[in-house]
Amino acid sequence: MTNIEMNAMHSIVYLPKAIEEMTKQLARIADTLAKMEEKDGPTIGQIVRDALEKGEERKTNEQVL
Repeated sequence: MTNIEMNAMHSIVYLPKAIEEMTKQLARIADTLAKMEEKDGPTIGQIVRDALEKGEERKTNEQVL
């Protein structure tokens, strides 16, 4: 087995754990943004949600036309 194959195999084995850790970190970030929003008003999270909603509305409107 070559080094490239070994490295690929190890990467594939550790990928689920890395994804799990990233998911946990993103959940912590989302919780913090939600708490900030409750305390201080709109945050980056709210701005992003609004932008995504506008994008979806625009996409829906374009499909209708």
